[in-house]
Amino acid sequence: MFTHFLKIKKNSTQEEKQSHDAEYPGIVFTFDEKGEIVNRQGQLNLQVSDDLFSLANILGLPDHDIRPAAWVGKVIEATLTGAQGNSLDFHGAIEKEGAFWKLRLINITRLVTEKHQKDKTAFRGKCVERSIETILSVDSSELDVVVSKSLAQLTQLYLLSSASLVMKDNNDDWRAADSQGSALELNLFIRENAHEIVNETHKPELIQQTLFSGQKYSLLIIPYYYDYKKEAFIIAGVSEKSDIDTEDISVKCKLLAGAVLARKRELEYSSRDAIHEYITTEKSIYWIEYDINKSAFIIPEPMCKLLSVDTECSHQDFINKVADAEREEFNDRMNSAVRRLGSIKQRVRLQHADKQYFWYELNLSLERTSKKEERRLCGSITLVDRIVKAELEARAAQERITTLVANAPAIIYLQKYVHGALKSHYFSDSIQSLLGWSAKEFKKTSLPEHVHPEDKDIFYNRTATLLKYGIVSCHYRLLDTKGQYHWMLDEAKLIRDQWGQPQEVIGLYIDVTESVHANEKLNASEERYRILVEDSPAIICRYSKNLLITFANKLFLDYVSSDNESIIDLNNFLSDEQKEAFHSRLRKLSPDNPIINAEICLHVPGRKPLWVVWAERGIFDEQGNLQEVQAVGRDNTEVYKARLEMYQSAKMAMLGELSTTLAHEINQPLCVMRMSINNLKRKMKNAELDIDYMKKKLDRIDEQIERSTRTIEHLRFFGRRSALEKKLFTPQNAIDGALSLTKDTLQNNNIHLHILTSPTPQVFGHQDQLEQVLINLLINAKDALIERKGKQEDFSPEIYINMFHHDNLVNITVEDNGSGIPPEHLDSIFDSFFTTKPHGKGTGIGLNVSLGIIEKMHGRLTAHNSERGALFSIELPANKSSNTSVTNIT
Repeated sequence: MFTHFLKIKKNSTQEEKQSHDAEYPGIVFTFDEKGEIVNRQGQLNLQVSDDLFSLANILGLPDHDIRPAAWVGKVIEATLTGAQGNSLDFHGAIEKEGAFWKLRLINITRLVTEKHQKDKTAFRGKCVERSIETILSVDSSELDVVVSKSLAQLTQLYLLSSASLVMKDNNDDWRAADSQGSALELNLFIRENAHEIVNETHKPELIQQTLFSGQKYSLLIIPYYYDYKKEAFIIAGVSEKSDIDTEDISVKCKLLAGAVLARKRELEYSSRDAIHEYITTEKSIYWIEYDINKSAFIIPEPMCKLLSVDTECSHQDFINKVADAEREEFNDRMNSAVRRLGSIKQRVRLQHADKQYFWYELNLSLERTSKKEERRLCGSITLVDRIVKAELEARAAQERITTLVANAPAIIYLQKYVHGALKSHYFSDSIQSLLGWSAKEFKKTSLPEHVHPEDKDIFYNRTATLLKYGIVSCHYRLLDTKGQYHWMLDEAKLIRDQWGQPQEVIGLYIDVTESVHANEKLNASEERYRILVEDSPAIICRYSKNLLITFANKLFLDYVSSDNESIIDLNNFLSDEQKEAFHSRLRKLSPDNPIINAEICLHVPGRKPLWVVWAERGIFDEQGNLQEVQAVGRDNTEVYKARLEMYQSAKMAMLGELSTTLAHEINQPLCVMRMSINNLKRKMKNAELDIDYMKKKLDRIDEQIERSTRTIEHLRFFGRRSALEKKLFTPQNAIDGALSLTKDTLQNNNIHLHILTSPTPQVFGHQDQLEQVLINLLINAKDALIERKGKQEDFSPEIYINMFHHDNLVNITVEDNGSGIPPEHLDSIFDSFFTTKPHGKGTGIGLNVSLGIIEKMHGRLTAHNSERGALFSIELPANKSSNTSVTNIT
């Protein structure tokens, strides 16, 4: 595919590297110095579209002067089109190997997809969290409105048809408290049938429901349990557009339902007893007592159920519920509190009935009483499992942050403001990996002594700017332990107290040495790049929407004999057809599809036409409006001429194959004319000639002359070279022309033709070339039918030619009832020099040339086997502006 690939002699070492690249778990691209792809390997090679030619294609950048050397050391992330049209995300870097550059990419599509899914889940969680916070703080008068908004938000987050909150009414029946969503019939159905839908549901369940209108819906029923009892349901109407994870939406719905119920209970608790109940159940704070005389804990009923113990629980039974890690300490401290008649406050893990451990905080102190036999420790036991786990997570997060700061590719520092000066107070441990200093050693030294002498003014101005404006960003060099200087980006912010007085500076050093050096090299190479553009062997230019040139390199200016000062109108070098093609392509350019390739013809008066392979890239403003077009063109004139020569050679070969038939087509009228003349001579000799008889014979001779003339004229039309420019023509004329040259040979071989055509619009191209394609298909069909006839005497050969217009396409099919195409040959049938005919009979270029002709007309030529035999299909884009041609159906 890549005609510009270099041919490189591979030694044994290169073969080993290629074998390694072929086994690479991703894909390996090999580039030359210009950034053009010379090879691609890897286990994922076949999964990526082969429509990639250069590093610029991979990076999605303008396709000129993207050199691999400029991308060494940079992380490359690219999104490529897969072989199935899907998008694949890759991650990798470029490195030099010998005379080439290699880009090794690893597929990270799954990681990107997972991140997207996690971000979406996190966003939904934050939205639900905000809804819950609003519900838990809203007044009773606005609770119903907030619930409605929360359900509506739920439908938007998960693309649901409906979302309904179902709770029990005063009669202990389930009813829909609120329903939101676009499916109004479904909302009404749930309101009327809520009890029947949810009454027998005990866990999240997906059911199918058909409504009165016949519309079918999937309903996800999510129960919410409170104190081991069903207290509410959320019914989610799921459609094909819904984006749900059952576990995720179940958790969010339960939290939402729990928040609504919790808020309703909060609003209902108006008495002291209700408040006590709320604290016990919602906040998990329980009253607990320890009877010193009985050595037993007095535990409230709700907690007895949780721990699966009696209301009066012995000391040892309670101790057995404590986790092993805290049991010995708690027992000792409890015994000490009993002996001293003191108090105890400790966090312990207690085992619930389901064998899981939860953190509780026990707070007991002596109850003052005059009766010794009634002495007891009283207090509270609070479920603090979430608090403890949050503290553990916070400590772990703190450790992670500390580790991250110590290993970050930047130095975090802190300076204290002391008597008008900034004193170094803290440097992160990452300073050792960047500058070689330990944080402790660097802190003891004076910061200015590490600054490069040429950068001292920048450093001191940095301090003055920071104290004046409160923020600064600058570059200067710092010395490392090896005596080398590093370019550092210093970004700092001044922190002030509530009275506006400076307190401290928090800053960040980032090593930008490589970036600074790269910028220096980039600036130094700008002139070289400019020279490369000017002296490029390709045409490079930019032009406006009305085809006025705004920039052109030397090659283009030399061709049009112009200088860079004068205005160049591209319209002056284009035919009407080329102008229309240019404007048609410009209309197709968009921000999503900014690049179009084409083959154009430039014709400067007094010079030979220049055929160019033309790549256009649109330049758009922020609103997506086309501003300019940047184009790169390569002289393709020689290739174009060679292609025309190949078409002409194939056409001449085809005429040679039809020569016998054409000789018969011309000879037959001659024989008829000779016979008519002989009859006239005989009549004249016998004196039997009359005027009517003579007129009849002369008319017959005139008919045969006209027949021969038509044949010769069509031979001249078909045999001459194709016109320079494509034109509109009627496809039916090409079919008629092909049949005029092949019909006799088909009839001589007893092949029956079935022709069915219907009116079609005109198409854009060369009529003689389409005629050439049809003749090639008919000759191939004839040869296949003759071959089968030789094997099967009672076989009746037939050819079917159909033409019709559908979906702005003109379709022409040529089908025979021969033996068909062997399945193993279907993938190779359009390859150059591939033929199944006997040696000396087929050249193997007919179908390849035909494929090229159709593709140049922006169409498709395909082959497959039908129920009859082989079927070739031609699809050509119809010209929208042309009228539908009227033909007879034969």
